[in-house]
Amino acid sequence: MKKHSLGPCLFVVSMLTLGVNDFAAGSLDSKADPIRVDLNGLTLSLDSETGSLLQMEYPGVGKFLEATPDKASLIDLAFPIPEFEPLRLASRFSRGAVIRTGDGEVTVDWSELGASRDFEVPGEVAATVRLREATDGRSIILSCTVTNHSPNPIRQVLFPDFMGLLPFAGDQATEFRSGGCLLKPFEELRTSELDRFYATNANMKTLKCGDLNDTEMVIRWMDLGGLKGGFSLFPLRWGWDPQTQVILHLSDANHRLRLMNEHRVKIQPGEQWSSGEYWLTPHTQGWAKGIEPYRAWARGHMDREYPLPDHVRDGLGFRSIWMCQNQPNDPQDAVWKFSDFPALAREAKEHGLEEMVAWIWHKPFTLPFPAPYPHLGTEEDFIKAIAECKEIGVNVAPFVSVLQAEKSTAERYGLTINPESGNWTYHTEFIPKFNPSYASRFACVQVDTTDSRWQQDVLDSCTKLIE
Repeated sequence: MKKHSLGPCLFVVSMLTLGVNDFAAGSLDSKADPIRVDLNGLTLSLDSETGSLLQMEYPGVGKFLEATPDKASLIDLAFPIPEFEPLRLASRFSRGAVIRTGDGEVTVDWSELGASRDFEVPGEVAATVRLREATDGRSIILSCTVTNHSPNPIRQVLFPDFMGLLPFAGDQATEFRSGGCLLKPFEELRTSELDRFYATNANMKTLKCGDLNDTEMVIRWMDLGGLKGGFSLFPLRWGWDPQTQVILHLSDANHRLRLMNEHRVKIQPGEQWSSGEYWLTPHTQGWAKGIEPYRAWARGHMDREYPLPDHVRDGLGFRSIWMCQNQPNDPQDAVWKFSDFPALAREAKEHGLEEMVAWIWHKPFTLPFPAPYPHLGTEEDFIKAIAECKEIGVNVAPFVSVLQAEKSTAERYGLTINPESGNWTYHTEFIPKFNPSYASRFACVQVDTTDSRWQQDVLDSCTKLIE
């Protein structure tokens, strides 16, 4: 059993989850000179005592990050104990970090990460962070390992953890961007002038990638910067690997931004956990330059088993037909019936569209595929209409959804639905129109795609549909 004493540093990270870490008292200012390294043109300064990242600078853009040792980071862990659940272990609470620099890389070792409070902490938690030049000549690869020598589980890892980011393109023009997401953090995360006596998340924003029901980031790539430059960041994760979750926090005290990559883990006693690799690409000019390494990496992982059809590759686009609103008992529900397909196809063809997608032609989220909604027509009507469209020169693709499972399908795979976490119920007369609190007919749960029963159901259903 060891007691971690950090002197005057009392209150830096433990209130992060409450959003009031700006009221920290004390300081861990280091008297030793920082260690400066240059990796593919990016200059980094590390505190020689704590190992935290103090500065990050790039030619043509300037300083991305600047922090004092007591408000700097690189790695941060949640280490709840019965006496103090908010307890954290982090680089800035540590002493004696061993920093090694070599040919195009730097490694930081902590044999024992320091704690945010002077409590009895059982055992030690060790960590290693490695930063090295990527072979593209422009990026830096970051990775970390955490080894739990304590009898207490670790519940969260923040890595890479950039604390002290500056509005280097100005408050208004410094943007956080991802696929489907744009945020001006230095403007939008400002705390309201309304004074609250309790902690809020007003100056924090959590962004997720990969959850079909609640996704802000369409891809696992992000960029912070403006038109003159910035830096991009992405993990080397593909497919169903662990998804990306990012937390942004704007400090009320110094107007600096913290960008945390959150890993929700449970590192048991005796276990070692690895972050995998993150690529950081500093760049001049806008985000389109920063995304280039991610685009090249993503293209290298695409394995298209079948060639893209010519009419899709060369076409202008698809025409989407929203056939109904999933209310087959309502006489007014049908917007289009199968008998309307030929007229819609002729109209599409006249405007240069040769692909037509029929949405909501049967009950969605159901396996095996059910028959078409009867108020839209019979299966024979469906087949006949598609054949007529082909003669016109328009291909009809029925939309299907198999990754989400409604109640009967979820039960088939032993899954439980929670309407509050996944609900695709909608109608133009609901208030609100999507996912109202009182309706849950299309509450769903995401399926484990490794389930062999699900795989067989999808194969059989799609084969039947194609035939």
